[in-house]
Amino acid sequence: MKGDNCPICALEDRTRKLENFIKDAVKIYGDTYSFEKSVYKTDKSKIIVTHKVLGDLETRPASFLNGIEPMKASVYRRRKNLEEKLIKEYKEKWGDNFSL
Repeated sequence: MKGDNCPICALEDRTRKLENFIKDAVKIYGDTYSFEKSVYKTDKSKIIVTHKVLGDLETRPASFLNGIEPMKASVYRRRKNLEEKLIKEYKEKWGDNFSL
């Protein structure tokens, strides 16, 4: 088979897989994450993704592309969504007569 035991072919294959991973991740998460520190080995090996607010987080590519963010990012997103919802409700009820 082409590339069997060839370190150059293996590197090219991992590079291609990383490029595809990044392309798919950007479709899902937009610019929330960057991938400069990501080193792709397999879809189940942990990699580093950099959240634009939280910094470096570990995840598995397969999980990440299935919408499962690292725990810290998931908690952050839920908390932010709750804060935005509460602010909207407060503004509807009291207008601009409140402060955080």
